[in-house]
Amino acid sequence: MESLACVTLRDNLKWTRLAAPRPMLLVSDGGDWTKNNPRVEFPFALRIYKLYGRESAVENVHLEKEVYDYGINKRLADGKVAKGLFP
Repeated sequence: MESLACVTLRDNLKWTRLAAPRPMLLVSDGGDWTKNNPRVEFPFALRIYKLYGRESAVENVHLEKEVYDYGINKRLADGKVAKGLFP
């Protein structure tokens, strides 16, 4: 039987493949299952985007001291990307 972490990781990687090469922001924090994004999911996403020549279209904002929520720092990161997508 697979662990939940394994299923979640695989699902995140599927989303990465589906999003490429469109702009994508991975927002992660140190208090939930996204804590590994900077060293696992983001490097994978970067490799996928590199295949398209679009490394600059994927970004990871990691908020190590944050917890699972949609707090102001996460909204500010999302807003920065959205502003670039919708001029």
